[in-house]
Amino acid sequence: MSEIEGLRELSADLGRIAAEALPEVDRIAQKGAQNVKDAMVEDAQGSRSFRPIARSISYDRSYGVGQVAYEVGPDKSRGGQLGVIAYFGGANGGGGTLDIDGPLKAEEPRLMAQLDKWLGGL
Repeated sequence: MSEIEGLRELSADLGRIAAEALPEVDRIAQKGAQNVKDAMVEDAQGSRSFRPIARSISYDRSYGVGQVAYEVGPDKSRGGQLGVIAYFGGANGGGGTLDIDGPLKAEEPRLMAQLDKWLGGL
């Protein structure tokens, strides 16, 4: 077998591994997104001014060839219009009342530990 044929075979094998790995990576990422969502809901429920947006916080999943992604936050179609002001402020100031980064920072070590554990089992 030539080097080129070997490289093509390796590429094909890696592609199959990635495709097989995606559902498990998605499962781990979805758990992380749920944890971030739960923390954001709890934070919003603790705010007198922004308590109503708690019920609008959700996550959306993007799943494609070789990728999985989750976007977490207030959904404007579910009453989360105040989320922009709660997290970023408005024309009259504000912002930072609710912490948009904290839940993700808290989840990152757990998410990475789960991915490391899964990868170690391969």
